[in-house]
Amino acid sequence: MKELLCKNKIKIVKFIGAIVFLVIIIHIFLALTYLFRGNQYNYYDRISVVGIKEEKENSLDVIYIGGSATFVYWEPLHAYSDCGFTSYDLATNTIQAESILAYVKYAQQYQNPDLYVIGVRAFQYYDEIGSEVGLRVTSDALDMGRNRFELINTFLNNRSLETDEAAMYFDIAKYHTNYDALQAATAWQLIDNSMRCDYKGGLLQTAWCYLEEPENVKTNKRAELLENDEKTLVELLDYLKENDLNAMFVVCPYAITAEDYAKYNTMRDIVSEYGYDFLNTNDYYEEMGIDFSTDFYNINHVNSLGARKYTDFLENYLCLNYNLPDHRDDATYSEWQTLAENYALTSDSSQVAVQNLIENANGAFEIAENIRNADDFTVWATLVNDERFTVITAGNCGFSTIDLKPQYISLLRQLNLCDIYGGDNYIKIVRNADVIGSNADGSCSATANIGHNQQTVPCTVDNNNSMAAIYIDGINYSCGNSSNINMVVFDNYHRTVVDTVYLYVEDGMIKIGRK
Repeated sequence: MKELLCKNKIKIVKFIGAIVFLVIIIHIFLALTYLFRGNQYNYYDRISVVGIKEEKENSLDVIYIGGSATFVYWEPLHAYSDCGFTSYDLATNTIQAESILAYVKYAQQYQNPDLYVIGVRAFQYYDEIGSEVGLRVTSDALDMGRNRFELINTFLNNRSLETDEAAMYFDIAKYHTNYDALQAATAWQLIDNSMRCDYKGGLLQTAWCYLEEPENVKTNKRAELLENDEKTLVELLDYLKENDLNAMFVVCPYAITAEDYAKYNTMRDIVSEYGYDFLNTNDYYEEMGIDFSTDFYNINHVNSLGARKYTDFLENYLCLNYNLPDHRDDATYSEWQTLAENYALTSDSSQVAVQNLIENANGAFEIAENIRNADDFTVWATLVNDERFTVITAGNCGFSTIDLKPQYISLLRQLNLCDIYGGDNYIKIVRNADVIGSNADGSCSATANIGHNQQTVPCTVDNNNSMAAIYIDGINYSCGNSSNINMVVFDNYHRTVVDTVYLYVEDGMIKIGRK
């Protein structure tokens, strides 16, 4: 009997030892996975997602889930300053529609908010292949476990994306050579996949581009959603309803098209059937005070000026339509007050910087007028040599250095056009003396995208048949003068043509001609 007990004890000890060893191996595997995890956006997205773990349990009143159209629009700390309710941007860049439900489930592990705000842009951009980057950024912020597995499995089943499926589930297979992580302090802080996020997931954008307000986009039409897109939306709504979760769906303002608007009408119908609120803020530009010429940094996202207007509008809507608490007099939320005060300083600085960018760009209007009125090449050349402008040059007849006075050669050199002398079939696209396109390869054409901050238009120069043609966004602006040098000046910020001229030499001087 004693011998039997001894044998069983040895077996039990071995079994326990095996379990302990397995637990240690799993912990090491997870730690290495979280340490080596790559990130397309320098850890920002991941910190925003895992940061919700560091919030006091059930302390968030609102969780706003979506993509970049969430975290650059909604300012949680500003909303706290104004209204006193706590909120968090649970969002990543290029989020895919299937990830919205996964993030609701993830949030439920740590919080029980009064309201989920769901940004629906992910459903509008749904396609049959999907973005592997979008899935990775989202899934690689989540803990290894069932929720992450279900997200990846659903995404791959819904899409025709060709990828290494094993490396999607076990991302260390992709990131195991990410040795830079070993030298990154942030990577080590994320070794347990948790890190405090003082900005509550929000991100200010101190950038700007000029846009024009969309016109004639509102429609009563309904556009059909892709089958799996609608299925994904319905699965999200079913989960919200089955778990008695309060939610509203929102579309943020952007350069919307009529096709997009029709898709949102379809989504509104589906969402409304479940009894949830659907708010398309593109119906409220005037009420928000949104100005497309100042409040955006690209066609899809606002800068800090636009974020403030959007947050002010939406926080007011939430306060009027949902019974959200005000914690500003509650000492247990004093940290929120401190963070909000610090954020206000950062936000103010960002808005001032954006205003400075706009003022600098708008200074091009006055310069452009002077360019158009300049008849003296020495004045004209000085004015166009500015980072706010692009100069496109083409022609089949060069200038002889023998004929030109030295001061004109110097001006051409400043514009990086000194090789214009005596050269047939000459093409150059120059911004602030930097060449961004040419036919240096000897061809008869050249192309470049010209503009500012991702808002560009195509420029194509065709010098065939002894006739220069300078196309900007498909329109030929060249003087079409075959015996002279043709030049077009383009305003990069406002994406407009400033001047069209041709150059010729007379008495050793460069002269300007216009149509």
